Amino acid sequence: SSHSGANVCSSSPGSSVSSCCKMAHASLQTIEHALNAIRYPEKNAVWEHVKRLGKQHARKFPSYAFIPRGGLSSPYVQYVTDVDFILNNPHHGPVAVGDFDQLLDLAEKLCRGPGNVYSARVSWGEEELFDQEVRDMGQVRLHVEKGADVVTLTGIYGLQGGWSVPMDFTLQRGDSRMSKANRISKIYRNIKEHNFAKVVSRIRAILKASKQQFADSWNATGGALRFLVKQLDLVQFMPSQGQRPYLTAFLQLPPHPSAAFWKELASAEMQRRALHLLQSSRALLSSVLGPDASKIFALLDAAPSPSVADVHDALVQGLAGLRIDDRSHRSPGCAGGPSAESAPGGAPGCRAERGSADAVPRAGSGAGHGSSRGEQGRAFNRSQGPALAEGSGVRGQPSGSNPSRGAQQQSTSGTAGTTLAERLPPGTSLNARFSDGLWYDASVVQVRGKAPQVKVHFNGYDKSDDQWVGLDGLRSKRLEGLK
Repeated sequence: SSHSGANVCSSSPGSSVSSCCKMAHASLQTIEHALNAIRYPEKNAVWEHVKRLGKQHARKFPSYAFIPRGGLSSPYVQYVTDVDFILNNPHHGPVAVGDFDQLLDLAEKLCRGPGNVYSARVSWGEEELFDQEVRDMGQVRLHVEKGADVVTLTGIYGLQGGWSVPMDFTLQRGDSRMSKANRISKIYRNIKEHNFAKVVSRIRAILKASKQQFADSWNATGGALRFLVKQLDLVQFMPSQGQRPYLTAFLQLPPHPSAAFWKELASAEMQRRALHLLQSSRALLSSVLGPDASKIFALLDAAPSPSVADVHDALVQGLAGLRIDDRSHRSPGCAGGPSAESAPGGAPGCRAERGSADAVPRAGSGAGHGSSRGEQGRAFNRSQGPALAEGSGVRGQPSGSNPSRGAQQQSTSGTAGTTLAERLPPGTSLNARFSDGLWYDASVVQVRGKAPQVKVHFNGYDKSDDQWVGLDGLRSKRLEGLK
């Protein structure tokens, strides 16, 4: 349903404004249609998977425990905009450099490559020591060596169906919850930045009474837009070959004028809706904001409502000229798809080298066929781990309507051979069914004569998860003619 609300046009008179308003309205209708057509990642399945990851990998950090935090774990958040993987040590103190190294190794492993971890935040108490996109993690490590009680690394994590979202890997010492006073302080800063959607998120976190009512209002008016804005921010940094297929198949948007155009327009509309919700919720929010309520609402009342028409006009004049291909400055490969060795038929966001054209969008009825970036994007090249078949849980890129896609990392010429051992030498990539009945990306470890014949390693997981699997639990073009 449409949530366009107030007039998107500025109040300035003149025929040029009228024309701009008409174009802005048409563009917003395109966005609204996309919001209604997107097949969103299933939140509960993603959260169940993240909890399994937490249980599995927390043992690598003996003094820390995985804790459920963030929007993914909240019943008040409807959409999967990002993933929080938080490890907390309740005793305050500095994060050990060795633990940071282990966190970086985990992030690179689950995000399938060092280039896929693109941002970091380091802090001590209320002081932000480092918070930006980063290519060289050495500079982050230097800040950790000097002393930090919170370290967060953000990478691209592949989800079922080819979706990718930002994933925050955090080591935290001390109290795991942000104080109300700290949230209020950040609300003032967000209002100054005109980041009203973030204000909504922070107020929702401290609400007790009427939390569900406020959350439902935002989910209905701005939740899907926030998801779209984050996704569009990712698309701008995808390899050029994957951008168009991702925009059209995942996000249901035309590739022109540009991903940047759609992102800026959607962001302006999201902030407009967030400000409207905040201004209209004074009675609901005043009590939780306490003595700060009058000042916060005075700032909100004085804040200029984002003019979507003005943004649209500026984009048409300048930003729209920046086409999708011009935005690409990514490293090889993609999150949520095969590695750089993939043959045609893999996710379209993948490529062997920048500028190459080896990846072809695969046909199918799935929600998407590519990969994307987090809210502040940086280069990435692999998805986060074993892939699940379409309709099952979430562990990375699924087999979907192309069940042998994982096996396509090997050339089809490799099907020659008369024995199973010749067809599946160690290291062969394929899809394998785990004991939970779900399909994952895997590689061959060993082949033997008796059933189950093939021992496989599930990519991105410990060797302790390796299993012997029968032919009925394997998917690969190399097995054609044997089954």
